[in-house]
Amino acid sequence: MAVVNVTRVEALAGMLRTAIQRGTYAPGDRLVELRIAEANGVSQATVRDALRLLERQGWVVSQPRRGVMVRAFSRAEAEEVFALTAAVESLALRWVFPRMNKALRDALRGHVRAARRASLDNKTALGLAMLFEMHLALARITAVEQPITAEMLDRLHTAVQILESVRRARSRLPARELDPLTAGHELFCDRLDARDLIGADETLRRQITLYGGMVLDALRG
Repeated sequence: MAVVNVTRVEALAGMLRTAIQRGTYAPGDRLVELRIAEANGVSQATVRDALRLLERQGWVVSQPRRGVMVRAFSRAEAEEVFALTAAVESLALRWVFPRMNKALRDALRGHVRAARRASLDNKTALGLAMLFEMHLALARITAVEQPITAEMLDRLHTAVQILESVRRARSRLPARELDPLTAGHELFCDRLDARDLIGADETLRRQITLYGGMVLDALRG
Protein backbone atom coordinates (compact mmCIF):
# COMPACT_ATOMS: atom_id res chain seq x y z
CA MET A 1 0.00 0.00 0.00
CA ALA A 2 2.85 2.38 0.81
CA VAL A 3 4.37 1.73 -2.62
CA VAL A 4 1.10 2.66 -4.31
CA ASN A 5 0.94 5.87 -2.29
CA VAL A 6 4.50 6.84 -3.21
CA THR A 7 3.72 6.11 -6.86
CA ARG A 8 0.67 8.37 -6.74
CA VAL A 9 2.67 11.14 -5.11
CA GLU A 10 5.46 10.90 -7.68
CA ALA A 11 2.99 10.68 -10.56
CA LEU A 12 1.11 13.76 -9.38
CA ALA A 13 4.36 15.64 -8.79
CA GLY A 14 5.37 14.77 -12.35
CA MET A 15 2.07 16.07 -13.72
CA LEU A 16 2.41 19.32 -11.80
CA ARG A 17 6.03 19.69 -12.87
CA THR A 18 5.00 19.30 -16.53
CA ALA A 19 2.22 21.86 -16.03
CA ILE A 20 4.77 24.34 -14.68
CA GLN A 21 7.14 23.67 -17.59
CA ARG A 22 4.32 24.24 -20.09
CA GLY A 23 3.24 27.45 -18.40
CA THR A 24 -0.12 26.15 -17.18
CA TYR A 25 1.04 27.33 -13.78
CA ALA A 26 3.15 30.47 -14.07
CA PRO A 27 5.72 31.69 -11.54
CA GLY A 28 3.87 33.19 -8.59
CA ASP A 29 0.68 31.18 -9.22
CA ARG A 30 -0.81 29.48 -6.16
CA LEU A 31 -1.23 25.72 -6.18
CA VAL A 32 -4.37 25.06 -4.15
CA GLU A 33 -4.49 21.60 -2.58
CA LEU A 34 -8.26 21.14 -2.77
CA ARG A 35 -8.52 22.17 -6.43
CA ILE A 36 -5.65 19.92 -7.45
CA ALA A 37 -7.09 17.00 -5.45
CA GLU A 38 -10.53 17.37 -7.04
CA ALA A 39 -9.13 17.80 -10.55
CA ASN A 40 -6.98 14.68 -10.30
CA GLY A 41 -9.17 12.43 -8.14
CA VAL A 42 -6.65 12.10 -5.33
CA SER A 43 -6.63 12.96 -1.64
CA GLN A 44 -5.38 16.27 -0.30
CA ALA A 45 -2.72 14.30 1.58
CA THR A 46 -1.39 13.03 -1.75
CA VAL A 47 -1.37 16.57 -3.13
CA ARG A 48 0.39 17.84 -0.01
CA ASP A 49 3.12 15.20 -0.34
CA ALA A 50 3.52 15.95 -4.05
CA LEU A 51 3.91 19.66 -3.33
CA ARG A 52 6.49 18.92 -0.64
CA LEU A 53 8.44 16.87 -3.17
CA LEU A 54 8.30 19.73 -5.68
CA GLU A 55 9.41 22.15 -2.98
CA ARG A 56 12.46 20.01 -2.21
CA GLN A 57 13.28 20.00 -5.92
CA GLY A 58 12.94 23.79 -6.17
CA TRP A 59 9.82 24.03 -8.33
CA VAL A 60 7.58 25.63 -5.71
CA VAL A 61 7.88 27.59 -2.49
CA SER A 62 5.66 27.57 0.59
CA GLN A 63 4.91 30.80 2.43
CA PRO A 64 2.96 31.29 5.68
CA ARG A 65 -0.62 32.45 5.09
CA ARG A 66 -0.10 32.40 1.32
CA GLY A 67 0.28 28.70 0.67
CA VAL A 68 2.31 27.01 -2.06
CA MET A 69 3.30 28.92 -5.19
CA VAL A 70 5.37 28.28 -8.27
CA ARG A 71 8.87 29.62 -7.68
CA ALA A 72 9.30 33.09 -9.16
CA PHE A 73 12.54 34.88 -10.02
CA SER A 74 13.42 38.54 -10.25
CA ARG A 75 15.65 39.60 -13.12
CA ALA A 76 18.60 39.86 -10.72
CA GLU A 77 17.91 36.34 -9.47
CA ALA A 78 17.70 35.08 -13.05
CA GLU A 79 21.11 36.60 -13.79
CA GLU A 80 22.45 34.79 -10.74
CA VAL A 81 20.90 31.50 -11.90
CA PHE A 82 22.66 31.63 -15.26
CA ALA A 83 25.98 32.77 -13.78
CA LEU A 84 25.87 29.88 -11.31
CA THR A 85 24.78 27.41 -13.99
CA ALA A 86 27.76 28.35 -16.14
CA ALA A 87 30.13 28.04 -13.18
CA VAL A 88 28.79 24.74 -11.85
CA GLU A 89 28.47 23.11 -15.29
CA SER A 90 32.06 24.17 -15.95
CA LEU A 91 33.12 22.47 -12.72
CA ALA A 92 31.05 19.40 -13.61
CA LEU A 93 32.75 19.19 -17.00
CA ARG A 94 36.17 19.26 -15.35
CA TRP A 95 35.09 16.51 -12.93
CA VAL A 96 33.82 14.19 -15.67
CA PHE A 97 36.30 14.96 -18.45
CA PRO A 98 38.83 12.26 -17.48
CA ARG A 99 36.15 9.56 -17.70
CA MET A 100 34.32 10.99 -20.73
CA ASN A 101 34.65 7.98 -23.03
CA LYS A 102 33.32 7.71 -26.58
CA ALA A 103 29.99 6.23 -25.48
CA LEU A 104 29.32 9.16 -23.15
CA ARG A 105 30.43 11.70 -25.75
CA ASP A 106 28.20 10.07 -28.36
CA ALA A 107 25.26 10.21 -25.96
CA LEU A 108 25.73 13.96 -25.51
CA ARG A 109 26.09 14.46 -29.25
CA GLY A 110 22.91 12.47 -29.85
CA HIS A 111 20.87 15.14 -28.08
CA VAL A 112 22.55 17.87 -30.13
CA ARG A 113 21.85 16.02 -33.38
CA ALA A 114 18.21 15.76 -32.38
CA ALA A 115 18.23 19.51 -31.78
CA ARG A 116 19.69 20.10 -35.24
CA ARG A 117 16.98 17.95 -36.86
CA ALA A 118 14.30 19.85 -34.96
CA SER A 119 15.82 23.16 -36.01
CA LEU A 120 15.79 22.13 -39.67
CA ASP A 121 12.11 21.22 -39.29
CA ASN A 122 11.46 24.64 -37.69
CA LYS A 123 10.51 22.95 -34.41
CA THR A 124 12.33 25.40 -32.19
CA ALA A 125 10.70 24.37 -28.90
CA LEU A 126 11.71 20.75 -29.48
CA GLY A 127 15.19 21.79 -30.55
CA LEU A 128 15.70 23.83 -27.40
CA ALA A 129 14.40 20.93 -25.30
CA MET A 130 16.93 18.59 -26.92
CA LEU A 131 19.79 20.98 -26.17
CA PHE A 132 18.62 21.13 -22.58
CA GLU A 133 18.61 17.32 -22.50
CA MET A 134 22.33 17.43 -23.24
CA HIS A 135 22.88 19.54 -20.13
CA LEU A 136 20.74 17.17 -18.06
CA ALA A 137 22.79 14.26 -19.40
CA LEU A 138 25.99 15.99 -18.31
CA ALA A 139 24.50 16.33 -14.82
CA ARG A 140 23.65 12.60 -14.76
CA ILE A 141 27.23 11.72 -15.70
CA THR A 142 28.46 13.99 -12.91
CA ALA A 143 26.18 12.30 -10.36
CA VAL A 144 28.10 9.03 -10.62
CA GLU A 145 31.10 10.35 -8.67
CA GLN A 146 30.21 13.93 -7.67
CA PRO A 147 26.68 13.74 -6.22
CA ILE A 148 26.88 17.12 -4.45
CA THR A 149 27.79 18.91 -7.69
CA ALA A 150 25.00 17.03 -9.47
CA GLU A 151 22.53 18.03 -6.77
CA MET A 152 23.46 21.68 -7.25
CA LEU A 153 22.99 21.28 -10.99
CA ASP A 154 19.56 19.73 -10.48
CA ARG A 155 18.43 22.79 -8.53
CA LEU A 156 19.87 25.18 -11.10
CA HIS A 157 18.36 23.25 -14.01
CA THR A 158 14.98 23.40 -12.29
CA ALA A 159 15.31 27.18 -12.05
CA VAL A 160 16.30 27.36 -15.72
CA GLN A 161 13.25 25.34 -16.74
CA ILE A 162 10.96 27.67 -14.79
CA LEU A 163 12.61 30.69 -16.41
CA GLU A 164 12.24 29.05 -19.83
CA SER A 165 8.50 28.76 -19.26
CA VAL A 166 8.44 32.54 -18.74
CA ARG A 167 10.54 33.20 -21.85
CA ARG A 168 8.31 30.95 -23.94
CA ALA A 169 5.17 32.72 -22.71
CA ARG A 170 6.57 36.15 -23.58
CA SER A 171 8.44 35.61 -26.82
CA ARG A 172 8.63 33.08 -29.62
CA LEU A 173 12.11 31.75 -30.36
CA PRO A 174 12.76 32.07 -34.13
CA ALA A 175 14.73 29.29 -35.81
CA ARG A 176 17.49 31.78 -36.63
CA GLU A 177 18.09 32.27 -32.90
CA LEU A 178 18.15 28.54 -32.20
CA ASP A 179 20.76 27.94 -34.92
CA PRO A 180 23.67 29.66 -33.11
CA LEU A 181 22.86 27.73 -29.93
CA THR A 182 22.76 24.45 -31.83
CA ALA A 183 25.99 25.24 -33.65
CA GLY A 184 27.64 26.14 -30.36
CA HIS A 185 26.62 22.83 -28.82
CA GLU A 186 27.94 21.01 -31.90
CA LEU A 187 31.27 22.79 -31.41
CA PHE A 188 31.22 21.77 -27.74
CA CYS A 189 30.85 18.11 -28.78
CA ASP A 190 33.62 18.50 -31.37
CA ARG A 191 35.99 19.83 -28.73
CA LEU A 192 35.09 16.98 -26.39
CA ASP A 193 35.95 14.51 -29.16
CA ALA A 194 39.25 16.35 -29.69
CA ARG A 195 39.96 16.00 -25.94
CA ASP A 196 40.20 19.79 -25.71
CA LEU A 197 39.02 20.53 -22.17
CA ILE A 198 39.79 24.25 -22.25
CA GLY A 199 38.02 24.73 -25.57
CA ALA A 200 35.04 22.63 -24.51
CA ASP A 201 34.75 24.55 -21.25
CA GLU A 202 34.86 27.93 -22.98
CA THR A 203 32.25 26.80 -25.50
CA LEU A 204 29.95 25.41 -22.82
CA ARG A 205 30.06 28.64 -20.83
CA ARG A 206 29.41 30.67 -23.96
CA GLN A 207 26.26 28.70 -24.81
CA ILE A 208 24.84 29.11 -21.31
CA THR A 209 25.56 32.85 -21.45
CA LEU A 210 23.97 33.14 -24.91
CA TYR A 211 20.81 31.34 -23.86
CA GLY A 212 20.69 33.23 -20.57
CA GLY A 213 20.75 36.47 -22.52
CA MET A 214 17.67 35.37 -24.48
CA VAL A 215 15.80 34.67 -21.27
CA LEU A 216 16.88 37.92 -19.63
CA ASP A 217 15.76 39.87 -22.70
CA ALA A 218 12.32 38.27 -22.38
CA LEU A 219 12.17 39.13 -18.67
CA ARG A 220 13.01 42.73 -19.49
CA GLY A 221 10.01 42.84 -21.81
